[in-house]
Amino acid sequence: MSAPFVALALSYCLGRGRIRLLGSRKRPWLEITRRETDLTYLLHQSRQLHKLHDGPLDLVIDTVQTDGFYDDRRLRCHGEGLYRVYELLYPRDTYTISDDLLDIAGHRGIVSLWCDKGRIRNNRYEIPFGTRARNYADTRMVRRWLRRLGYAPDQFNQIGRDRCIRFSGCNADDFARKLRPQLPRHRVASLRR
Repeated sequence: MSAPFVALALSYCLGRGRIRLLGSRKRPWLEITRRETDLTYLLHQSRQLHKLHDGPLDLVIDTVQTDGFYDDRRLRCHGEGLYRVYELLYPRDTYTISDDLLDIAGHRGIVSLWCDKGRIRNNRYEIPFGTRARNYADTRMVRRWLRRLGYAPDQFNQIGRDRCIRFSGCNADDFARKLRPQLPRHRVASLRR
């Protein structure tokens, strides 16, 4: 098992990725689905996973039909390293974000969160976490993790029912400056306000 592979797969699971046990042998499969217009980033993710995995990695990219104009592209992969990722992400078979998991994901986790969930609204960078009660605890944990890694998110506020982490003013400039060198080349434009 490769520790960099586990960290990368965990970081992808913080974004759009998810791990499910499939088949009669209950093998863990990582699945990431994106619009076909975002195929470049999906291919980048598949190359990174393949490069860091020790041993064979079953990897499939296929097309999922949608009702919209664009279809989705889905990456599915299975390898021995995903057993450890599943154990960390699903202790007692329940999805749980923990401090240990976030520390393992490290800066790659921030990159994945921004690429998959980040948005710019009213000249602020935002990473939304949804409206469920569990998301409030996850948001506070992610906020503490960001502070440990040297980022300074704004104080928590809730607009309507949307809970998210925000960076504004000097904090937004600092966030963009630190994150820009870590982003894939085709994603750097996502930080322009």
